[in-house]
Amino acid sequence: THFPQNHIGIARDLGFLGYVHKGLGNHNKAIALLEESRKYYIQYFPDNYMDLANVLIGLGITYKELGQLNLAQSLFDEALTLYKKNLPPNHAHIAR
Repeated sequence: THFPQNHIGIARDLGFLGYVHKGLGNHNKAIALLEESRKYYIQYFPDNYMDLANVLIGLGITYKELGQLNLAQSLFDEALTLYKKNLPPNHAHIAR
């Protein structure tokens, strides 16, 4: 069975594969997969802020591990903005 191009499973699986490659130390491959996942969420699922924010955090962690702290901070800030916009102020994702 083939998923349609706009199936959320594609965005999620790209993100999961990115996390696996990050764990294996393949940071460039992880970044490519997480960026592709990010694009899917933005294009097809803009209201799915939790998954998009999680991908942004994964990207931020990967860039942090590579020493690109400014880029990492920008991604963390973007994720936090999504959380603050969509979650109550006392939610655990905002407090972390």
